[in-house]
Amino acid sequence: MLSNVLIAIPAYNEERFIGGLLQEISAIVPHDHILVVNDGSTDRTREIVRSFNVRTIDHHINRGKGEAIKAAFSFARAAEYDWILFLDGDGQHPVRFLGDFFEKIQRNNSDVLLGDRRSRKESMPLHRQLSNGFSSVLVSLCAGGQRVRDSQCGFRAIRLDKMRKIQCRSTGFQVESEILVKLGRAGAKFDHVPITTVYGNETSSIHIVWDTLKFIKLIVKSLWW
Repeated sequence: MLSNVLIAIPAYNEERFIGGLLQEISAIVPHDHILVVNDGSTDRTREIVRSFNVRTIDHHINRGKGEAIKAAFSFARAAEYDWILFLDGDGQHPVRFLGDFFEKIQRNNSDVLLGDRRSRKESMPLHRQLSNGFSSVLVSLCAGGQRVRDSQCGFRAIRLDKMRKIQCRSTGFQVESEILVKLGRAGAKFDHVPITTVYGNETSSIHIVWDTLKFIKLIVKSLWW
C-alpha cells in the first residue's frame, strides 16, 4: 500500500457486495486510506460500510455516480493525497489488481491509469462489448489523441494535481468519460493496467439506451470545450 493513494468506492445499493469488497481491501490497505461514498442507498449499504470503520461520505438522496466521484475527488484533495484510485462497489473489480496499480504509480511516469479488461469477448456481455468499443474509440479521438482501450472501466487511478483545473459537469456515468477527455486535452499521460472482471447475475445501473444518448450528447458538447 502507498500512503499517498486514497482508495475510493462509489456505492449505491451494494449490500450484496460491499462487505466482501471492503474485507478484501482492508486486508492490504489501512482503513483510513479507504473512502466509500454512499450515494443515497436505500438498503443496508450504509450500515455495512460503517461496520468497517472506513472513511465515509453519505448522500441523503441518490445524486448519481458522477456526483459520488466528484465528492471523492474533493475529499482526496482536502486530505492532500497525491493519487485517487477508484473501484466500483459491486465486486466486479478483483482486489488483487490493486498491487499492479500501486506498482505503476510508483514508477511515476503516468498521470492516469485505466483498468483494461482482458478477454472481454469471453467475460463481457455482448451489449457491453459494443457500447464499450464505441465509447472507447470516441473518447480516444476526443482526448487529445490519447489511446483509451476501455473507457467504461471504473477501476482507474488519477494523479490529483492533474485535476486542479478540471471542472466536471456530468452527474451520471458520463463523468468518467468527461474526465478522460478533459485530462487528455490537458496533456495528462495515460497508461493501462490489464485486469479481469467478475460478472454475476446483478443488474447493471447503466441504461443501455439513455446512457448511450447521454454519452453522445457529452461528446458533441466536448467539441466546444
